[in-house]
Amino acid sequence: MFTGIVEEIGVIQKIQKGVKSSALSIQGNIIFGDLNIGDSIAVNGVCLTVANFSKNIFIADVMHETLNRSTLNNIKNGNHVNLERAMPASGRFGGHIVSGHIDGIGMIANIKKDDNTIWYTIKTTPKIMDYIIEKGSIAIDGISLTVADAGTEAFSVSIIPHTAKATILSEKSVGDSVNLENDVVGKYIGKLIGFEQLNKDDYTLIFLSNCKHSYMQSHIEQFHLDNYFSAFYCTEDFDLKPKYEIFNTIKQNYNGEFIIIGDRFQDMEIAQMHDLKAIGCSYGYGEKWELSNSTAVATQVSDIVHC
Repeated sequence: MFTGIVEEIGVIQKIQKGVKSSALSIQGNIIFGDLNIGDSIAVNGVCLTVANFSKNIFIADVMHETLNRSTLNNIKNGNHVNLERAMPASGRFGGHIVSGHIDGIGMIANIKKDDNTIWYTIKTTPKIMDYIIEKGSIAIDGISLTVADAGTEAFSVSIIPHTAKATILSEKSVGDSVNLENDVVGKYIGKLIGFEQLNKDDYTLIFLSNCKHSYMQSHIEQFHLDNYFSAFYCTEDFDLKPKYEIFNTIKQNYNGEFIIIGDRFQDMEIAQMHDLKAIGCSYGYGEKWELSNSTAVATQVSDIVHC
């Protein structure tokens, strides 16, 4: 976890490109004070793992998915990048919760000076704008900032001289792209609102997952999922039987029409086996091909209500 308080500006020294991935060599200074292999570093807001380092240069691998979702796909040798180490348990929480998992890219639509501050207007997708509110938090290239104004297609932030000096945002121009990460708290609240609406529409929600029981239970307690779901099933509780066998058990215990909502191929497969409607969730872990047989695709939980 990060806080969005950039520690220093690094420099891209080398880019080794693979078929669909790449390895970045990045020069820094402050972050090497207690750096170890395996540590997490936010590079322009993207959480990367230190694969190797020597003196003041560390190497991090960037996978295909990360390149597709972030501006790291277009980075060049010599480019400056924001760097932040993961927050220690004893550290100060100066910004907001930043996971380092980029939600998408925004484009700088306008830059305006206002006395000693600089206003940036960022245009982005409706999916990202749905979780942006005035006075809420947003991470731009890994910088924790407060949203000063939010519209339907764009939002604005203002930065003080210190932020301009300590980050690469002051190097940006109109038309440049930036990495965006929505406030994780807002995203979880958005999910719960979607579940609440389904309950109001008289849908019975049943949870079925391949995850471990302990992992499932921690999420139930953290997000009070038992307020929305009627029952919880995981494969570990059924001697790791495949999902479709557990679904057969669920179907025997509940009457009415079923709708399958999931993000993996086996979820869509269950729907096909029982001739049921299937809503594929593209915001999950599944690949696009896994959702090819879905009846409809939801890009966020609130979409499920309308599918």
